[in-house]
Amino acid sequence: MNRLQYFMAFSCLLGIATLSGCQPKHKAADQVFENLVYTITREEIKHSPELGAKFEDKIKSFSDAQSHSLDDRSTASASEIQVTRLEELQSLSAINKDLLSPTQKNTYDTLEILLSNSARFSTFVFGETDLFSTRPYVITHLDGAYLELPNFLTHSHPINSLRDAQEYVERLSSVANAIDDEIDRFSLDVKKGIMPPDFILDQIITNAQLIYNAPTENSSFVTTLQYGLEYLEDLDVKAGQSLLNQAKLALEDQIRPAYQRLIDTVTQAKSGMSGPIGLSAIKDGKNYYQALLNTYPSQTKTPQEIHDIGLNLVAEISSELDLMLINQELSEGAVAERLIQLGTPPEYLFENTQEGHQQFLQMLDMHISSMEEKLSQAFSTYPSASNDIEALTAQLMHSTPENFYQSPPTQLEENTTSSDELPTASTAPQYVFSGPIWSLATFSYHETIPGRLLQNAIRQTIETPPLLQLASFPTYVEGWDLYAEDLADEMGIYADAPLDRIGYLQSLLFQAARLVVDTGIHDQNWSREQATQYLVDTTGYSYALMQTEVDQYIVHPTLACAAILGRNEIRRLRKQADQALGNKFNLKAFHDVLLTNGARPLSVVETDITDWISKQSQIIQE
Repeated sequence: MNRLQYFMAFSCLLGIATLSGCQPKHKAADQVFENLVYTITREEIKHSPELGAKFEDKIKSFSDAQSHSLDDRSTASASEIQVTRLEELQSLSAINKDLLSPTQKNTYDTLEILLSNSARFSTFVFGETDLFSTRPYVITHLDGAYLELPNFLTHSHPINSLRDAQEYVERLSSVANAIDDEIDRFSLDVKKGIMPPDFILDQIITNAQLIYNAPTENSSFVTTLQYGLEYLEDLDVKAGQSLLNQAKLALEDQIRPAYQRLIDTVTQAKSGMSGPIGLSAIKDGKNYYQALLNTYPSQTKTPQEIHDIGLNLVAEISSELDLMLINQELSEGAVAERLIQLGTPPEYLFENTQEGHQQFLQMLDMHISSMEEKLSQAFSTYPSASNDIEALTAQLMHSTPENFYQSPPTQLEENTTSSDELPTASTAPQYVFSGPIWSLATFSYHETIPGRLLQNAIRQTIETPPLLQLASFPTYVEGWDLYAEDLADEMGIYADAPLDRIGYLQSLLFQAARLVVDTGIHDQNWSREQATQYLVDTTGYSYALMQTEVDQYIVHPTLACAAILGRNEIRRLRKQADQALGNKFNLKAFHDVLLTNGARPLSVVETDITDWISKQSQIIQE
């Protein structure tokens, strides 16, 4: 199906979906809906066996729809699943939502948003779109089969039996085809003038070259299988060696040549030209960027409006930091310069020594314990996350405070190779935690309680359709985590800790600056250097780390806006509820509504809050 045919199909199906009289009469609406959710899940797993493998324990009822192959990354497959999703959207629209339970209504609204967004972005003639996300470039330094498949095979393909090992080798034989399919799609986009800037292409080449150059015995494609076989009991030695030989042969004869083809293709695509690096530089890029922003909170805004929100918030926070830094006897220079001064004394750093490790763990435990004592002020529901906290502690080691807006692995599982991964280094870092001691408090509240781990702990206590557990909903997830930082301040956690509050404000300052930079890149033609320098001059973080941030914003547009926009929307909904209910407003109940329905689009959250306000108002009047 070509793009014109696809667009016509999209328009027609949406038109059909609005016709009256489509409600199935022969079955109860709730059963029709549950069957459709089942069908949608089956089709997504059929389209993406890799998706099914990651959540195999949760989707056993869909096992016949699974395959031990890899995703088909071809253009034809992408078009086919989009037509399927349009049909599913039509079926969904034919169900009378008013006849569903509250939980089903939430699922209905969420699926409608996911399916509609997927259909909408598939009308653009470039990039990569799936049910849960979209990006403008098929291959980047953070995305693509060349990175995703080594990670997937290492972390998401279990080797607990000989059959698992055989299926691993089967999947290995499909790696080259997956890379080639993406090369074809990348090349089609290049012909349209749609590709990342040369400095991103250089990073793709470097990443691919590292994987290509790895000796066979050290390649993760081989070592993953080797380690798995070593733990199998009663394994026939010859059978195991045969599988290893097959893996090595696939690497040498198929996979390595595919990586070389990728390197050659990307090298040839380099233009050698400088100019705009954002979406505004490509045809229909500005519309694409606005469409991305439209998927965020219901209070849709233009890029300029979001840019201004960022600038105003930067000015407001910088002014507050200025006064706090003066109180620390730091009055000379810009706020960013003084933050650097405050963060560099050795006594404020965790040295990478046994003593430094112990100090880090003690302080992290202290911050978490302090917050646990205050949770009852704002939450009626807070299941224990002690095991998750213990496991997360090791992951926080060697992290940086300017990265804590990113998602740690969901439920402490490994993530794909993406901007969500915490940074690692090939050599031992100088510090346990690459930030000053006074930045650890807000870091811990963001990542543990009342932030990410509390959110996840509550999410695990509720039943959510497996398919929706795969969606991240960044404005909800990241928005809550940033709101949790505000909440810690509101609870008075920093009352006697002015340095820790400076850390909180620097975190918020960074998030505000990200709005400015993301919109600057994609709407106002900012250069890489301009964007990086703005972050450095505003936040006090290092140039190298901020350049890494900017490169992420280039290939993942609007994700840098998610935290602040989500946080602002949660605050807006809270203010709305507070004004409507007056002294009957219950913060604990408000948080229950936010958290006990799981991660979802904030437009769905708004519906939940509006319904809750209405019910509470009725109770007050009775």
